[in-house]
Amino acid sequence: MAKATSLPAAYAWLAAEAGPRVLVETLALYGTRETAGAANNPTILAWAKETGLDRDYRSDDVA
Repeated sequence: MAKATSLPAAYAWLAAEAGPRVLVETLALYGTRETAGAANNPTILAWAKETGLDRDYRSDDVA
């Protein structure tokens, strides 16, 4: 799984929040990006599989 980037300084305090699960999960994925070139980000492709779209969505360069 690709490592997400750090939060902007103004929002860094959110990383320390126990918060609701949706916030915690979202912060863990903040900064997930498609992979440049022919490679694909496995996190994005896993989302397609999880939602049942993997038959049509095979590359993270598809919008």
